[in-house]
This record gives sequence, C-alpha cells and structure tokens, in this order.
Amino acid sequence: MRRAGPFWRTRGFTLLEVLVAGIVLAVGAVVVLETISSSLSAAGALHRRAAGREIAADLLSKAAAGAMADLPQTGEQWRDGIVYRWTVRLLPAGDGPLQRLSCTVEWVGRSAGRPTRSVTLDRLWDGPAETLP
Repeated sequence: MRRAGPFWRTRGFTLLEVLVAGIVLAVGAVVVLETISSSLSAAGALHRRAAGREIAADLLSKAAAGAMADLPQTGEQWRDGIVYRWTVRLLPAGDGPLQRLSCTVEWVGRSAGRPTRSVTLDRLWDGPAETLP
C-alpha cells in the first residue's frame, strides 16, 4: 500500500551518504590543518635562522670596524625568547696577509629536546692578527 502525502514524496540523503560526506570533510580538514601547522613551523625556523645570520653579520661588522678590542669573543643575545650564543674567532685565511673573521651563532628551538642549530659567517680581514689572542 502506497501512502500519499508530502512526507513520503520528499527525498533526502540517506544516513550512509551523510556519514561518508562527514568523513570526507573531516579528512580534508585534518590535511588542511596539518599543512598550516607545518608551514608555521617552517616559518618559525626560518625566522630563527634569519635572526642568527643578522647577529653574526652585525658582530662581523663590528669586528671589522676595529671594535674587536671592546667586543668579547664569546657571548649571547636574547631575541624573541631564544638564546643565541655566539663565538667570534680570527683564523688564518691562507699564506697571505689576510685573516678570516669567523662568527658562529648557535641556538635551540623553543621546545625542549630540539637539536641545536647554528649558522657560521666568515669575512676576510686585513687587520693585525694580534687584535685577538
């Protein structure tokens, strides 16, 4: 027996179709959120590396300008809650009169257990070698 009326004539989605659509949307949302998370992590790592390079370049400029007597050979700076430890050294650059100023900056990421990252910048220098012990 077929019933007549507006309720029986309307067609909708079955429960299985709704469940499949929900699963597809959930998987898509997880993929999008994971992509955003990895992008933010990569941007943070790039920001920390750029800060390390900026510190190293600034220290090398100070050393080459003759401020090496006032500048310690090792030290640390805080930026954005991260400690950047640095070392400035004067190394031989070969057989000639030039010396190589080298600055290494190391840091650890924001969370514990992360490996130490570092950046090293070198610059040729023609100043006296006795400036650094």
